[in-house]
Amino acid sequence: MGKEIIVASVRPLYRGEMPLADYLTYVEGYLDEAGAAGADIACLPEDFPGLAAQAESIDGAVAGCVMAAAKKHSMYVILPIVEAVDDGKYMSAILIDRRGEIVGRYFKTHPTPMEMDDWGISPGNDIPVFETDFGTIGIMICFDGYFPELAAIMSRKGARIIFYPHFQDSPEIETHRLHMQARAMDNCVYLVSSTFGIPKDQAWMAPDPTVGFFVGYYPSCVIGPDGRFIACSGWEEGLLTAKIDIDRKWLVHGHGEPGICDMKWILNKHRRPELYRREDDAAAN
Repeated sequence: MGKEIIVASVRPLYRGEMPLADYLTYVEGYLDEAGAAGADIACLPEDFPGLAAQAESIDGAVAGCVMAAAKKHSMYVILPIVEAVDDGKYMSAILIDRRGEIVGRYFKTHPTPMEMDDWGISPGNDIPVFETDFGTIGIMICFDGYFPELAAIMSRKGARIIFYPHFQDSPEIETHRLHMQARAMDNCVYLVSSTFGIPKDQAWMAPDPTVGFFVGYYPSCVIGPDGRFIACSGWEEGLLTAKIDIDRKWLVHGHGEPGICDMKWILNKHRRPELYRREDDAAAN
């Protein structure tokens, strides 16, 4: 038995016209639910609490509410907001620890053209990983997930879990699931996704790509290092939790190695980074 932890994916309604104070009280209920379930870490969706063009401050009500919930339940929380910093606006994922203190942040490295042009979002230029008391984690935000290099670098830096807050606007639901599975199994890491849900009394309808910008609501999920789903939510608002063994390995036969081997060990043994860099540079030129 390895190190077991409980991960939580919070999937609230999108805020829309709801007053901020009411919305924070509503989401706090889900964080309380995560705490009651014994969650070691909870992840909120991208663009929390909604209305992405409006930048938040870490000294504001949103961060204060989430930091208080993290401290109350002694759990880590990932808070993705549009953050105003000295040199611009970023799609930020703030890591809050069990004491309710900010211990790290990741700036989305691949904002979409709309986010940059219409909302003034700047791209981040670092790919950090974060140390927690249960292991090393990484974070990528929405469009970042379509660039396999990010998850690969986080894994090479020691990440055992990659959290993936997102707010998709693609109708390709199965394709979206496949790329999340690929990020997990290519790097032998857990992937925990979090996005918004629909009201519990509303029927889901596939997004219509012909009407311009549209919002795709997806099930949140927890995917194992072998690319298999461990847990998956429905379409509705709610909370998804899963108990995972952070030390679990993807054990395989074959690939020319004797006996049963850790797939991550095999991949790292046979990687050829110098070849990849050389060919990538040649292709770019």
